[in-house]
Amino acid sequence: MKAVSNSLMNPTIEKRKYPRHPVTIQSVFSSGPIRGEEGTIQDLSYEGCRIFSSTVPTPESMIEIQIKPRHGPPVFVPKAVVRWTGESAFGVEFKSVAGYESSKLARLLSVFPA
Repeated sequence: MKAVSNSLMNPTIEKRKYPRHPVTIQSVFSSGPIRGEEGTIQDLSYEGCRIFSSTVPTPESMIEIQIKPRHGPPVFVPKAVVRWTGESAFGVEFKSVAGYESSKLARLLSVFPA
């Protein structure tokens, strides 16, 4: 675990296994009645991301996501669970990414600094 300090008096512990990469990537997601909703991905990692959208799914719902970088092939995540929600954003944890899609995600992440 990496120590992160919000202030000199209040350090916090970063619990993520993989670093978050500051990105701005278009996406499309679906969950139950929500179909083909557009969003903007930020804070992408190998195991999840933050998505800004006018439509926010409910916490703990399962969604599928297509990550659509400007350059390079899209990455399909068939199973991700919504871990938290806000007014116009939500965070997801990737639960299932196929081998080929996982390789595309790794290549995409290698382009962005952590």
